[in-house]
Amino acid sequence: MCYRTVVWALLTVGLRLAYAQGAESANAKLRDAKPEAIIAALGCGDVFTREGALAQIARGNRSPELTRLAADALATVGQPGVKAQLIAVLAERGDPSVAPAVRKALADSDPSVRAAAAVACGLLKDVKAADTLFGMLGGEQGGVAYEALRRIPGRSIDAHLVTLLRKGEAAQRVMAVELLSARRYDGLFPLLLDKRLFVSGDAALAKAVAGAIRSCTPSGCFEKLLAFALSLPAPSAELLVGTLSVTLDEAADKPACVRRLAQTLTAGDAAYAPLLAGLLAASQSSEALRVLSGRLACDDLEVRKEAMRHLGKWNSEAALVPLVLAARRERDAGAQTLAWRAVIDIANRPDKIADFYQPLSALQQAMWHAPRLEEKVAALKTLPCYSPKAGEAVDALLTKTETENPELAAEARTLRSALLLNRAPSPFFAMDTGLRDGVVRTPAEQARLLRELGYAGVGWGPDQIPEMLAALDAEGLKMFNVYVGVEIGGTNRVAPENVLRVLGQLKGRETTLWLYVTSKRFTKASDEAGDADAVAMLRDIADRAQQAGLKVSLYPHTWFWMERVQDAVRLVRKVNRLNLGVTFNLCHCIKVGDAGRTNELLEQAKPYLTFVTVNGADAEGGWDRLIQPLGQGTFDVAAVLKTLRAMDYRGPVGLQHYGIKGDSREKLGQSMAGWRALQAEK
Repeated sequence: MCYRTVVWALLTVGLRLAYAQGAESANAKLRDAKPEAIIAALGCGDVFTREGALAQIARGNRSPELTRLAADALATVGQPGVKAQLIAVLAERGDPSVAPAVRKALADSDPSVRAAAAVACGLLKDVKAADTLFGMLGGEQGGVAYEALRRIPGRSIDAHLVTLLRKGEAAQRVMAVELLSARRYDGLFPLLLDKRLFVSGDAALAKAVAGAIRSCTPSGCFEKLLAFALSLPAPSAELLVGTLSVTLDEAADKPACVRRLAQTLTAGDAAYAPLLAGLLAASQSSEALRVLSGRLACDDLEVRKEAMRHLGKWNSEAALVPLVLAARRERDAGAQTLAWRAVIDIANRPDKIADFYQPLSALQQAMWHAPRLEEKVAALKTLPCYSPKAGEAVDALLTKTETENPELAAEARTLRSALLLNRAPSPFFAMDTGLRDGVVRTPAEQARLLRELGYAGVGWGPDQIPEMLAALDAEGLKMFNVYVGVEIGGTNRVAPENVLRVLGQLKGRETTLWLYVTSKRFTKASDEAGDADAVAMLRDIADRAQQAGLKVSLYPHTWFWMERVQDAVRLVRKVNRLNLGVTFNLCHCIKVGDAGRTNELLEQAKPYLTFVTVNGADAEGGWDRLIQPLGQGTFDVAAVLKTLRAMDYRGPVGLQHYGIKGDSREKLGQSMAGWRALQAEK
């Protein structure tokens, strides 16, 4: 929630009927009243009269006399709620003469009054309140004190923060870095290029400093920042890789910077090789391709594998030839698999490919020469994404595979049949709800189970993301999305910490943020009164996701504020971000009473539809009836899939198994059989 909105949130405490006729009537009576009468009305027992008085102080009567009397009244108002509201409206008036009275309220015994005073001091830009606000940072009102200090200009505040950074306790130093960055302190960049801040043993401080460097690095500083990073221990230098990558991309002399990286990688300390190779890969330059391709022939196995991983992130077909050659000559089984996976990863980005026949040739090599069946199947399943641009070549390759490659013949036949119907089959993944049967399984065991049952991957939660990504990579599967929630209607209107943490873990992955939205303030589901708060937060989340190369899909959920798919569509239209889409959840659609409207709602969602979740279900009842294995229940799931085919929907379809009891292997296997049967019902 934006800072000014905090003020109005305070005004509405206990006044849910602010727009009622009674409040308007009371406000009208006070419209022409003398300042003394307005102040006297603050002590009235009638809530509408008090609300009218506050409205006059906030916006109605702008007389200096009322300003003075209202400021004086802070010392006499007894009710904490009214006092907090009075402070808020005084701040809204914006008259600096009230600052001393507001400042005194920072010492009030009531926490809501102290919080209101801190907010007001920030709005009034009261420099004299700074010392008290600094004292509040570690307490209950630390958040609002932080925001107030962020807003108040003044060199004395900057100087105090610099002192805290140099001499403060651990938590104070972290806070000082973050606040200096938020205040956009001019001297921050050189101040932070201090090796001691990274080698102090305080991991939180090092991380905060790295984040602040990212926000304050001026243009043209790549060489300086690289030199500083290489002066740090290698693990600390890795904290700066994101800033180095952005600075390199923006460098006016980028080719020269890339050459410097290449020279340093060749002649420098091996401990920094992962950092330097990663920066080269991020540049996506021809020089970087040459250097990394050369490392594929290195005698050191780890160097070869590192080069394969980086080349697998290439956004063009240029890296395919060196990777295929490396995969064909590689003798280490793990490295050979890694090289083929890199080939498939590049081929899975058809929007980045100019010459479609290069990836088709590389995929054919993978289907014939990859040592593991998993990579062969993954290469085969990549072919349909090239059908729109190179349909004849894809069909010819599928036919060749069907007739000449016994291992892949059946799968090739299925794909070719689907393409003849002018559609690639939607990838079918299992939500992690299907993996919960009371048996503790490692991420590797869960990924293996999904592969053995034929699922394309998983819809995951916010825990163990790196571990599950590694496990899925090893099995040739995909993490399609991560389910995470946000709450609107509080004091925050930007991406919360839990979302930022997930975005950081998913950066560079083709995994979508699967977002549900709740609210304690807007308790009625689908209440459009919460749209403004939601739109502000969702825009920030979508923008931050875009910076990380990620997409976001809204997940409607029964009983949550964003309950229906039509709510998600409404929000996506208002947010207006290309990387924000919606999910259609069959079980929730039925639960909210829209079972008979699936075709209509899918059509509404069509322009924004990025995921669909299905399961066996009845047309009504509790969750035990609305979520069953596919193939069970009376609801016509086949009709939903038919509608999706008619819409030419080609996105992923997820399996919902929440609350289904029994062995996960048995139940997921049952649903996979149901899915295949439904796919056969064209």
